[in-house]
Amino acid sequence: MRVKLLLVFVLFNTIVSGQSLKIEIDNIYNFKPSKLSKSEQQAKFPAMDSLFNKIKNDTAQYLPQLRIELMDLGHNHYFYYDGCALLLSLSNKIADKDLIAKAIVRADLEDLNPESYTRMLNQLANDGADVTTAALKILNDDKFS
Repeated sequence: MRVKLLLVFVLFNTIVSGQSLKIEIDNIYNFKPSKLSKSEQQAKFPAMDSLFNKIKNDTAQYLPQLRIELMDLGHNHYFYYDGCALLLSLSNKIADKDLIAKAIVRADLEDLNPESYTRMLNQLANDGADVTTAALKILNDDKFS
């Protein structure tokens, strides 16, 4: 009986924590960088840094949740770029690099620094991830240079 109660508690806590991170991501990433002035963008940085630090400081709890959120289709497009950059900085696993290569496609190229995006794809490709879809996205975007 105690084991069942413990399992229920752990499962409930995991679900609540996961929902909490999802809500936090959606509350922080509620903007389109290309539509904001530099000062408006900079005003967003403390909240994003706080989220990143939270994940970095407790990777055992939050890294699995970050992976789940990067697979979720319902977030702001900029989160996918930023979240992928965070995961790439925290993990060398090929499975994570494959996840990043798939998730980065959801980012809006208009909001990204082309050089940073290209460097990320280059790093992923050199590490063995299939970045074909993300690279084709560049080729299909007339504004990307």
